[in-house]
Amino acid sequence: MKIPKNCAATSSNPPPVTAAPADENTLVHSESVKKGKRKAPAASPSPSSRSTPADSSHAAPIPSNDENALDDPDQWKVELLMNVRTTILANQNSIYLGSSAVSPTNFHWVAHGGSTKLLCKTGSTESAVFSIICCIHPSSYVAPDAHWRASNRFNSKFEKAKLSFILCKPPGFPDFTRDFDQAYNLLANIITAAHTPSVSKHDGVLHPISDSEIGLQARHLIFRPESSLAEGTVNPSELSDEFTIDGYPLDDNIDAADAMRALDRRTKQRLEINPLTAYDDEGHTLLPSDYTDSLPNAVVALSFVLSKNFIATNEKKDVFTADVSHIRIVLPPYDVEPIIPPLKHIPIAAKDNFIGDIHRPVKHLRTE
Repeated sequence: MKIPKNCAATSSNPPPVTAAPADENTLVHSESVKKGKRKAPAASPSPSSRSTPADSSHAAPIPSNDENALDDPDQWKVELLMNVRTTILANQNSIYLGSSAVSPTNFHWVAHGGSTKLLCKTGSTESAVFSIICCIHPSSYVAPDAHWRASNRFNSKFEKAKLSFILCKPPGFPDFTRDFDQAYNLLANIITAAHTPSVSKHDGVLHPISDSEIGLQARHLIFRPESSLAEGTVNPSELSDEFTIDGYPLDDNIDAADAMRALDRRTKQRLEINPLTAYDDEGHTLLPSDYTDSLPNAVVALSFVLSKNFIATNEKKDVFTADVSHIRIVLPPYDVEPIIPPLKHIPIAAKDNFIGDIHRPVKHLRTE
């Protein structure tokens, strides 16, 4: 999905990777993936131009209080998150879902080709950009190949493969637990009010993680039509080889590699990699090879655009989708209390097909 115009670059909303950098070295591979615990970050000069975009307002490490000045050794994390929330609230280009001042009546739906509708601010025709501070649940499918397999009947076409983000409450931060509850309830009200008449079922976005834990689901499409590259936009290949068909990492996934070669041989509607606009806690661009180590269990500021499609199949339903516009890591995984996914019985066939949490009942033969 094309990033809307109102998703402008600010300190809380980094410019998309399609924004023209100052030179070819401004967006490079981050080598800041660290192991072990770190000390509270102190205010520091902006990183060098080799590892940060030209506009370093979003790329410099987010300032926080000195750990030595605080009684609680983890208080700097709270202060850091508070600073990020303050910045997002001051941003006129996105809406912080955790704010109690936001109401479903502030938005309306507009047609956007076919059966798709985008949620917009009242009085505007541009899609509303929502922001949330959350944790990326470890059950998310954020590997570059999206765990795609040719035998998976739920996602048979590789060109439609997508990263799937399960968003949950940041563990250990009560203020942001409340913000997440507020965000979930707001989206639930928006979705309930937008249902198609005579349709009682809807899918997407609202994604309970367990019987007692709420969650949200967002996505990022791996591919986009080559023709979507707007005039004056930086070609993904200028950012890194990993944003090209030839250089995209597939983690030895033979099925995905074969499908990628087939895509590259296309002569009609050629596709290209759709770069995920994502930054680590120091403002370095995340490459696809970084996703698996950097995103699960991280606390992030994430923005997305909400859309709705009516699916007129045998079982008519509304499908709501949250397309990620950008991600900024606030607390890396090693600074966050790890989330342990609940153990579930998943049949071997489901594991082989990467179906994930879907549980198929096991039929037992009668012995009588």
